Amino acid sequence: MSSASKRPAPSHAAAASPPAKVARKEDQASPTLRKADRQVQWHTESGANSTLLHATYGQPQPSDKIAAFALDHCLVKFEAPTYSWQGPKDWQWNDLADVPPVKTQLQELLDDGYAILIFSSLTEPTKNRLEDFKERVGYILRDLNLPVRLLASTQYDPFRFPAPAAWLEFEKRWNGGKVIDLGESFFVGDAAGRKGQKLDYDHKFADNIGVQLYTPKNFFTGTEDTNQYQYHGWLAAKYKSDFFVLPTSTPLIPKQLVVGIDEVPPEVILFVGPPCSGKTRFYRRYFEPLGYVRLTDPEDTNTLQHLLSATVKPKSVVVDASMPSAGTRSTLARFVRAYSKADHRVRCFHFVAVEHLCKHNSVFFHLYGEEKDGQRPRFVTEDEFRDWYSRWEKPTQEEGFDEVVKRINFVIDRKGLGDEEVYKKWRSKYLNCYPRDMSGKDTN
Repeated sequence: MSSASKRPAPSHAAAASPPAKVARKEDQASPTLRKADRQVQWHTESGANSTLLHATYGQPQPSDKIAAFALDHCLVKFEAPTYSWQGPKDWQWNDLADVPPVKTQLQELLDDGYAILIFSSLTEPTKNRLEDFKERVGYILRDLNLPVRLLASTQYDPFRFPAPAAWLEFEKRWNGGKVIDLGESFFVGDAAGRKGQKLDYDHKFADNIGVQLYTPKNFFTGTEDTNQYQYHGWLAAKYKSDFFVLPTSTPLIPKQLVVGIDEVPPEVILFVGPPCSGKTRFYRRYFEPLGYVRLTDPEDTNTLQHLLSATVKPKSVVVDASMPSAGTRSTLARFVRAYSKADHRVRCFHFVAVEHLCKHNSVFFHLYGEEKDGQRPRFVTEDEFRDWYSRWEKPTQEEGFDEVVKRINFVIDRKGLGDEEVYKKWRSKYLNCYPRDMSGKDTN
């Protein structure tokens, strides 16, 4: 199949097939690069913890057309019958019968003006494993001998498939300011969610960045893709975000505040729930406009004591700090009663959200959230989630609250996000880059 015939159709449907095969010129060997360019260059890693590896071979040029490929199970395969490579030399080109070799087809893409971008990942990046990986990449790229760029994630963070952070980093920093033509660009990967296939992260990644997906067989042979695809795992598109607050026997907001009367008894509300369960957005939507002060550290007793000691127009407070343990919450409730000069009430709101939803929020708002002081919200790691859930105790009124604990269901809506496009993006992205999300189990 000629390079021109590989140009994807505007449709981003994964089941689309490349245009029909046309006559090709005789295969040509890869060009010989200048001796100075025939080396793998490893650049400064990216990310807050330097978790994205970045390598180039030759002098890859910017382009508005990107031909992106997964490395393993796509461009190369393993010599041993395993799913993971066993050493630096455990690889061979994934050449298929009766079609030109992988290297020849990549050369044709370069001739047609495409930039070639390769993606990979490391699951256990120990020092020895990392050095073996770099050595392996060196063997592959030197044998390919074409100007290409490779990006590899080394942790379970937004640089790992299917999350799109590596692509976004490339688009922002390493494509020379070129605007990428998504209709002309494409991604080739084997983990496409075919019927009976457990893994679908290549399919989700292509959807996340908005380009056509091909499987290696369909792309390199030019055959029609007749596979049936499906998505696995928790999906934001299927999340039902019906709003509820229980119980309804007591108001969410004191009635005096609702009608605008100032003399309302002050209170301290503890916002309790896993990271990224919507606590801060709930505060900003309902309580910040009413003048409630937000504290994010339950151990900052000096600030809290200062707020509680006011006798003239005392402030109400929201403590937005997750607080998984009953001991932390009950200690805070006793502190309020001991130091309040205005008889602050103490309430507790329990924010209900499944772990998959919280993880989706963590990645989404880290990548697409509103910037404050030039920074987007921090990504919450798997270890942080595990630590929180290991200490979680469901809150009860017996911890010292003045009323029954309210349950707040996480809701995602246009008004809460403040932007229709952000809402659509939240619904359409597949961001499960955490290890516990990679099982393929359908949790919807």
